[in-house]
Amino acid sequence: MSEKHEAMINVNVVTFMKCFYHYMKIFAAQDRGAVINVSSMTGISSSPWNGQYGAGKAFILKMTEAVACETEKTNVDVEVITLGTTLTPSLLSNLPGGPQGEAVMKTAQTPEEVVDEAFEKLGKELSVISGERNKASVHDWKANHTEDDYIRYMGSFYQE
Repeated sequence: MSEKHEAMINVNVVTFMKCFYHYMKIFAAQDRGAVINVSSMTGISSSPWNGQYGAGKAFILKMTEAVACETEKTNVDVEVITLGTTLTPSLLSNLPGGPQGEAVMKTAQTPEEVVDEAFEKLGKELSVISGERNKASVHDWKANHTEDDYIRYMGSFYQE
């Protein structure tokens, strides 16, 4: 495993778990609090040529869903919000030009939209897919395609 891949796993799994359990312990002791963790559509969809990132985001998604269910009857709200394309400085600095970049800009959510949805659903839903377009996309793929189709489609974005 390369240092880059190891660092990604350390951030998305090891450090995530340390922080998550640290705050959950505090909130459980005081019997109140809230945690919102962030995952990615890449954690739902598989991510050929980007597997460590996708696996880390899948870990965050599934771990948070489990803890959210376990704490549902307490005064500690736990939610995971799964993001699609979001207008972050990183995205904007790597945005392709032309029609492809324009298409991304039309479908991307602002950070404010994501945060508003996360807080709106906190305490009501355990796992949220951010944005109507992302929800529809996941529903369509699960209803109309096989897992193999989905994996190959996602891999097509990363192939050279």
